[in-house]
Amino acid sequence: ITPTRHVPALLPMPRREGRVGVMKVLFALAALASLVTTAHAIYEDQVGSFDWHKEHLGRVTHATFVGSGATKRAFVASEQGAVSALDFKTGDIAWRHVLEPGDAVDRLVVAGRVLLSLSSHGKYLRGWSMKDGTLMWEAVTYTAAAPSAEAALEKQSDRGVDLLVLGRDADDDGVEDVAVLVRGEVQLRSLADGIVSWTAEAGAKTNDDSGSNDAARFDRLAIGAGDTILALGATATRGHPIACELDPGSGNVKRIATASGVSGLDLSQQMTVSGSDTNQGLLLFGAAREPGTSAGDEEVATKLFVVDVEKLLALSGSKSSGKDVGTVFAPETVSLDLGWGAVFAEPVRGVDGASDVAAARSGSALVRGSEKCALVTVDSFAGEFAKLKPADRVRVVQSWALDSGGNCPAAVSPATLVERVETKTVTKKAPAAKRAALRVAVVVADVETNVFTTSTTALEGAVFETKKFVTSTAATPLDRGGSRSAWLVVDGLSGTARVLATTADASLRRIDEKKSAPIWAREESVAMAGEVKFARLPPPKSAAAAAAEDLSVRPTLKESLATQILAAKARFGRATKSELATLTAQRRSRGDKLLPTRDANGFRAQILFLSPDGSLVSLHNGDGRMLWRLFLGGGVDTAGDANGAYRYSVLLPWKDALLGEDEERVLVLGTADVGGLGGAKKTRAVVIDAYTGAVAWEEVLPFEAAHVLPLPSASEAGSHDGSVDGGYSHGAPSAMLLVDAHAPSARVFPDTDDARRAASIDRQRVSFFTVDQEKSEVRGYALMPDVSGSGHNASFGSTHSPEDPSTYATTQIWTTKFPHELGSIVGYASKPGNEPVHTWVKVLGDRSTLFKYLSPNVIFVAVAPIGAAANREDAAVSAHLLDAATGRVLYRVRHPEARGPVHAVVCENWVVYHYFNTRAGRNTMSVLELFDDSEHRKGVAAGTLMMNALTSRSTENKETVSSFAPPPLRIMGQSYFVRPSATSLTATYSAKGVTQHQVLMGTGTDQVVALDKRWLDPRRPTKPSRETQEEGLLPYAEVLPIAPQAWVTTKHQVARLKGVVTAPANLESTVLCVAHGLDVFFTRLHPSRSYDMLDEEFSYLLLIVTLAALLFGALATQGMVLAKELDRHWK
Repeated sequence: ITPTRHVPALLPMPRREGRVGVMKVLFALAALASLVTTAHAIYEDQVGSFDWHKEHLGRVTHATFVGSGATKRAFVASEQGAVSALDFKTGDIAWRHVLEPGDAVDRLVVAGRVLLSLSSHGKYLRGWSMKDGTLMWEAVTYTAAAPSAEAALEKQSDRGVDLLVLGRDADDDGVEDVAVLVRGEVQLRSLADGIVSWTAEAGAKTNDDSGSNDAARFDRLAIGAGDTILALGATATRGHPIACELDPGSGNVKRIATASGVSGLDLSQQMTVSGSDTNQGLLLFGAAREPGTSAGDEEVATKLFVVDVEKLLALSGSKSSGKDVGTVFAPETVSLDLGWGAVFAEPVRGVDGASDVAAARSGSALVRGSEKCALVTVDSFAGEFAKLKPADRVRVVQSWALDSGGNCPAAVSPATLVERVETKTVTKKAPAAKRAALRVAVVVADVETNVFTTSTTALEGAVFETKKFVTSTAATPLDRGGSRSAWLVVDGLSGTARVLATTADASLRRIDEKKSAPIWAREESVAMAGEVKFARLPPPKSAAAAAAEDLSVRPTLKESLATQILAAKARFGRATKSELATLTAQRRSRGDKLLPTRDANGFRAQILFLSPDGSLVSLHNGDGRMLWRLFLGGGVDTAGDANGAYRYSVLLPWKDALLGEDEERVLVLGTADVGGLGGAKKTRAVVIDAYTGAVAWEEVLPFEAAHVLPLPSASEAGSHDGSVDGGYSHGAPSAMLLVDAHAPSARVFPDTDDARRAASIDRQRVSFFTVDQEKSEVRGYALMPDVSGSGHNASFGSTHSPEDPSTYATTQIWTTKFPHELGSIVGYASKPGNEPVHTWVKVLGDRSTLFKYLSPNVIFVAVAPIGAAANREDAAVSAHLLDAATGRVLYRVRHPEARGPVHAVVCENWVVYHYFNTRAGRNTMSVLELFDDSEHRKGVAAGTLMMNALTSRSTENKETVSSFAPPPLRIMGQSYFVRPSATSLTATYSAKGVTQHQVLMGTGTDQVVALDKRWLDPRRPTKPSRETQEEGLLPYAEVLPIAPQAWVTTKHQVARLKGVVTAPANLESTVLCVAHGLDVFFTRLHPSRSYDMLDEEFSYLLLIVTLAALLFGALATQGMVLAKELDRHWK
C-alpha cells in the first residue's frame, strides 16, 4: 500500500488560437503521460525483473534412487522437513514439499511405485507420487499416547520407529504391503492407500525372575522364518532382549519371549539385524550397558551385545531365564580397539526396500568409541561360521581414528544391491550368494592429507573387497568439514559407482567413479542461516576491466530493441505467455544489476548468510548467484581445539584502523564449550574480507561472550557526514565490549589503544538488558570501572595506562518483574543501533507541531498467559514500554480478551505489535506513538521553528534529553484488525530517513506483506476535517486493507520463513529487502515510490513513439488550424 498521488484537476482555460494553444495541449498531454509512469503497482512483465526466489532443501539426511540414465532421480529428505526429487544429472529440484515445522522425516524408502516417508516419530506415513510429488495418501499411525496406564512414561520412553517394506502381498488383498512399528504397535498397511490391514499390540508388560514388571520396547522389524514378521527390542528398565513373532496375514502373536538372563541392552540406540535368510539364524547386535544396570541409573553404553533371536523365541512359554540366548561383551574382546568410554552403534540399512531386506543379511553397523570408529559385520550361523560363538561373529571391515572434534571421519552409505533384481525375489528366500551383490560407499575426510577419499566395499566373504575410486581435491575437509552422510547408487549396465555425499557445511555433492571432481554440488547452508546481512561489493576496477565486465552483462543493440518491443507489447496487454517468459529471462540474464562491483546508486550489493555451523555464504543480490563461501567449522583454532565445536550467532560489519574506506570486512563471533559440562568456555572472533571471503585475522578469547556492545565513540570518531552504514562508520575502526556470560565483566575487543580509549569514553553511557522469559523478568546492567583496579589485563597479556582499562565490571542496576497473574513474557523488541531520523517533529494540519520522543533506550515487552491459561475469558495481553537505561515504565496498556504470541517492531517514536483477539477471533495490530509533552514544546508553530532555524535562534537543537530525567510523555494509540497472522515484524529504513517507513510483516503462509505506516497512524480520524485532509491522514477503518501489490513476495512463498532483513540503498527512495528461511527471496522496495530516479524499466521506445506521435499530431493540428483560419478570413 503506497501513498495516493493527488493530481489537481485541469482548470478551464481561455481559448487561444494558433500554435500557442497547440503547444499547451502538447505539454499537458506530456505531463499526464509522465504521471502514468509513476504508478506504484508493477506490471505483469516486471515480476521477476528485479526480484528472485531461490529454493533450498537444508541438510539432507535421507536419500533413495529410482530410474536409470537421463531419467534417474534422487529422492531426498532433510532436517528442515523438505521432501524433494532431484534430477540426478544436474542436481536441480524437480519437485519439493515442505512439511510442517517439527515434522522431521524418520524413514524415506521406495516401495513399488510409491515413495514412502515416515515422519514425526512415526506418526505420519505418506505415499508420494515419484513423478510429480503429488501426495497420493496420508495415514496417521496414532492419535494418542501408546496403550499403557503410564501414558506420559510411554510417550517419553517408547521411541522405537521402523518401516519394513515386505515387497509382497501379505494379507492377500492384491496389493503389496508395508509394516510399520510405532509406539509399541506393529501395523500392516497397503501401499495403495495406506489403509491399515491389521494392528498388533506388541508392547506389553513382562515379568522377569526378579519379579519386576518391565515394559517392552521394540526397536526393529525383520522378516523371520516362514514369512513371519519379527518385532525386536528390549525391556525399558533392565534392558532384557525381547522378540515378538507375528503372523503376516492376520497380525496374531505367534510367539513372544524375554530373556531375563541377559540385561543391559541400550534402547536409546538402534539395533542391527543379521542373517534373516531361512538357512541362517537371526542375530541381533547393538550397544549395551554394564549387565545388571538399569536405564534409570544413567549408565551409558560401554559394551556390545549379540543375541540369538531363534533361541530367544524358543523361550516362549518356558520359565527359563535364557542366559545362553546372548552375550554382552567389551569391544576389545573382538579386536575392536575403540578406546575407553561410551560406545555408539548405528545399523547400516538399505537404500531402498529391496536393499533393506538384503542389508539385514549382512548385519553391518558403524560402531564408534572414544578414540576410533569402525564398520563391522555380524556373521550368520551358516557355513564356516556355524560353530563360532556369538561374540566371535563380529568382524571389522574398516576402522578409522576419530577427528579432533571426536567425530567419525567416515560416512557410510546405506547398502545397495549392485545386481538389480525384482523386489519380490529379494526376500528371506534369496540365496546366500546374493550377499556378494551388496555394497556400501564410504566417504572419509582425511585430515592429514586434507582430501576426501571415496571407496566402495562389499559386505560379504572372508575378505571384504574394497575399491577406492576417488581422491578429490575440489573439496577438502578444511573448507567443507568432515563427512556426514553418503548414499551409493550403481549403474545397472556399466557398473559405475556414483555417490551422493554431505559434509559438515551441509553441502550436497554428487561424486562419480570416473570423475576426479564432483559432478554437481548444492550449497544448502543458506537454508540454515541464522544471521543475514547486506554488505557492499568491491569498487569498480580499472577502466579496461570495468568495460569488459560491462560488456559481458550489457545487452546488445539488437537485444535491447527486442526487449523494448516485448516490453511495449506487455504494457498494452498484447504479449503472449511465451513472450512474457522470454522478456523476464532477458531481464534476468542481462543488465547492469549483474555486475560484480558496486554502483553509485547502491542497488548492487552482496547478501551474507551465516549458519550456526559456521558456513558463511555471499550471494549477489542481482540474481542470487554465489560469489564466495567460507566454512569456519573445519580444522582447529589458534588454541588447537576443533573449530567444529563452535556455534556462530553474530555477524557484524567491521573496520580495521589501517584500511581505507573502500575496504569491507565483517566480524563473526562463535562460542564453544570445550570439554563438555563444566569445561572451558571460549569465544572465537574471526574478521573476514567481505570481497573475497578470506580470513584476515582471528582470535580466541578465554570466555563465552553473551552480549556485544558497540562503542559509539569508535563509530563517531571518523564519521565525515553523519551517515551510518550497518551501525559502523566507514571512517573509523570498529570497537566493542564483549560481556562474559558466566562472570560479571565486559572486555574490550580488540584490545588496542583506540578501542580502550573509546570504551573509557563510552562507559557511562553504555548499558544493556536481558529478558528472562522463564522468570518473566527484564534486567538492566551498567558498566563499572576496571575490575582489576590496574591497567594490566592478564587474560589478554597487554599493558596500558590505568585510565583506559580493557576490562570493566558489569552490575545489575534495575529489575522489572511482571506479576504471575499477568502471565509470561510472550514478545519483546528494541530499537536498532544508530537508526537514521530525518526530522524530530511532526507537523500537523493546523501548522502546529508534535515533538517525537526519540530515545534509543525504549524497549517493548508484552506479557500474556500461556498454555491452557491463554484460553481463559479473562486472558489479556499487557504491553509495556520500558527505558533500558533506568528500567522506568514509560507506559503500559492492557488488551483484554487477547493472547500471544506477540510480534513487535520499535522504530523512531512508534511501536507496532501484532497479537490475536480472542473475542473477535481475528488478528490485531496496535500502534503506540510517543511524543515529548514538555511545556515549552506544546503547540509550537512550524513557522516559528523554521524562523528560529534560519536565524540561528533555536535552542532546542542543543538540548540534551536523558533517560535519567525524561520529559513528560504524550502517548497516542490505536488498534486495527488485520487478516494475516504474523511471524515477524520489521521496519524499513532509508539512507537518511526521509522516505516514510513501511512495516514488513512475515505471515503464517510464509509470505511478506508491506504495510504503509500511514495506515498504522493512531491519529486517523473517524470524521475527517480540513486539517486532517491537509495533513494527509487517512480516515479510520477498523480493518487494515491489504492491496495485491502490498505482497512483497508476490506469488512466492519463502518456506520456513525466519525473518526479513532490509538495508538502505544510496538513493533515498530505495530499500533492499531479503526474506530468508529455507528459501531466499530478494527484491527492491520503494515505500514512497521512485521519486529520485527514473524507473529502470522505463520504455524508451514507447517514449520515442509517443513523442513522435505528439509531434506529428501537433504539426497536423497546426495545419488544420491554419486552414480553418484561412477559410474564416475568406468568409
